[in-house]
Amino acid sequence: MTLASKLNPGSTYYVLIDNYALKDDENRTFSGVSSGSMWSFTAKSTGAVANVSPTGGSTGVNPASDLQLGFDRPMMPNAG
Repeated sequence: MTLASKLNPGSTYYVLIDNYALKDDENRTFSGVSSGSMWSFTAKSTGAVANVSPTGGSTGVNPASDLQLGFDRPMMPNAG
């Protein structure tokens, strides 16, 4: 699924799925989600970088050393 635009942090959204839009491997249909109260969520804001190591302008840094970023809240690792 690709969204047409970004979600606004703090805004609440809901998901609707038409009846019979999905089938399982035994050809049984899904009854759908017809109410915004059945599946809703509130979008969170993205995290901001709080600190960087090594800092910009640092000298004598080994070029093979890791770049470390600290964020303003816990992050969940994911591929991307």
